[in-house]
Amino acid sequence: MRSGVRCSVRRENMPHSWIIPFVALLGFILCGDTLAETAETLDFLPFPEEGAENAYSFSEANMRLPVFYVEPEDTFIVKNSAITLTCSAAPASQLLFKCNGNVLKDKQHTTLENIDNDGVQHVTVSIEVSRNDVEEYFGLDGYWCECLAWSLAGSTKSRRATINVAYLRKSFKREPFPTEAEVDSTVELQCLPPAGNPLPEVFWLKDGDLIDVAREPSLIISSEGSLIISQVRLSDAGNFTCGAQNIARRLISETAELIVFVNGGWSSWGQWSGCNSKCGRGVQRRTRTCTEPVALNGGRQCRGDALQKSDCTTMCPVNGAWTMWSSWSTCSPDCRQHRRRTCTNPGPANGGKSCRGEDLSTQNCTADLCREHTEAIVFDNNGKDLILYIGLGAAVLVFIAVVVLIICCLRRKARQGEYTGSEHRDLLTSSVA
Repeated sequence: MRSGVRCSVRRENMPHSWIIPFVALLGFILCGDTLAETAETLDFLPFPEEGAENAYSFSEANMRLPVFYVEPEDTFIVKNSAITLTCSAAPASQLLFKCNGNVLKDKQHTTLENIDNDGVQHVTVSIEVSRNDVEEYFGLDGYWCECLAWSLAGSTKSRRATINVAYLRKSFKREPFPTEAEVDSTVELQCLPPAGNPLPEVFWLKDGDLIDVAREPSLIISSEGSLIISQVRLSDAGNFTCGAQNIARRLISETAELIVFVNGGWSSWGQWSGCNSKCGRGVQRRTRTCTEPVALNGGRQCRGDALQKSDCTTMCPVNGAWTMWSSWSTCSPDCRQHRRRTCTNPGPANGGKSCRGEDLSTQNCTADLCREHTEAIVFDNNGKDLILYIGLGAAVLVFIAVVVLIICCLRRKARQGEYTGSEHRDLLTSSVA
């Protein structure tokens, strides 16, 4: 058929006796179809009977090319069940299916016709396709069907639908196997589903429960079907199963166990112990433990030493020792004398012991030293008393002199008063006289 040319012929007001040869010839000229193909197609066209033009053939509503509003869809045959293909078009005088290049006979169709309120003819046809039909066809393009529709304005084709037999092979191409993974690492549980048509959908089960990867951001199912855990947790350990399904069937692989292990980690070093030597060179120690974290599920133990040693030096203790006694003091009033010593030869250091004994020694003075000292004290005491007495006497004399002076002053003032009084009396007497 020539590209860009619509094969349609208006048959309005044409005599029935020569319309078929005219349409066939016009189709050959415009569309490139052979006369045999055009004639073969037109053999199936139901022309209206004489006097029926007003009912259908020459209605203006039907003088348009058919438009499909239901077209056959690609589908699969499951097991031995036949499938049904359907198409609908309007305005249409006839609909037929064409499968693998062959137009099916009218009796192979189930047809439903109706005319709407606008006088438009609607036609719906259905056919059944069995598994044998599909399997017996060996064309490279697969089993296909399309729908042909005719109206008074010409013919149109629907989309081409492909029919395949659905299947799913029994054996997985690759199944998951037992795997060990370190916590926080990435692990891939491999799975390659069996061949199938349509392509099978892969799903995973953990301990028999379906995994919803949409709710688990750390889980991804790859395009091939493998399960990828981006950051393994201890809770991810379990039995995993790969599954594949399409419309033909559902298959389950062998179960594979995922073991999540934890390698041990060292804790921080502890504080250094004291030096084990009390005097001079020794050794001090510090420890750490393989507990951050503790190795689990066959994880590797910590590498390295749990004990660390270091040389140390401890200052030796020095015990205190007395100095020599000082000289005896002079004899005290109570006829005793003293002497001292100190614990500084050497002084105690680095935990050494202090000196034992007294740092003060006292003894009675000898008889001669005690008498001389006593006489000196008596002499000294007498001298001190004399001075005291002289001082007291001087103070008494000063006091007496002051008292006498005061008395003299008072008497003098008294005398002056008496003299003044007598003069005043004499003056008064003379005045009277």
